[in-house]
Amino acid sequence: SGVTLLRCGADRAVLKACGAREARACARVRATAPHAHLVRVRRVYGAAPARVLLDYGGCDLYDVVNAATPPPAARVLAWLSSISEAAHHLHVHARSAHCDIKPENIFVDAAGTARLGDFGGLTPLHERVRQVTPGYFNGHYLSLPGSDVFSIVMTCIVGIMRATPDGFDTHTREGRVHFMHFCAASAAFGVDFVLDA
Repeated sequence: SGVTLLRCGADRAVLKACGAREARACARVRATAPHAHLVRVRRVYGAAPARVLLDYGGCDLYDVVNAATPPPAARVLAWLSSISEAAHHLHVHARSAHCDIKPENIFVDAAGTARLGDFGGLTPLHERVRQVTPGYFNGHYLSLPGSDVFSIVMTCIVGIMRATPDGFDTHTREGRVHFMHFCAASAAFGVDFVLDA
């Protein structure tokens, strides 16, 4: 692929302490059919404090796109396409939305495979979301497949434009300029945006 990935950690299992809510979410993910682009939940330990054993590998997408030699935009789009498939898998098989898709929750291994992880925000569909990452969630606070789609689009903007989500506030001149640059760059990949006049 021509992209040198950071060696943020070997592919390995990690025992992570977590709250009861995240442990329940990980158990829900573990109960679904496995997916190539979801971090694998090996085991959930429910005793206080709750812990989960997860297969993490490589480093998060934020570190990958901010490396000295960042990957080309086409590679980032391919990774996010895989993450979209993983989110769809959660919507269909776990009947839940991830609700916290952002570069720090996408892990890219040494082979260049992207996986969606950190299931602490996983919420059953149509339920109220308790906590979100500002800029990556569309603000209606309901767990819907569209919420994850919005998060993936914002992650795409961050991954390709190297900007923060709040830099795309289209009500400011600078935000609109950033967003217009993103739209122009996306046109090269056949993606069109319709902006209100």
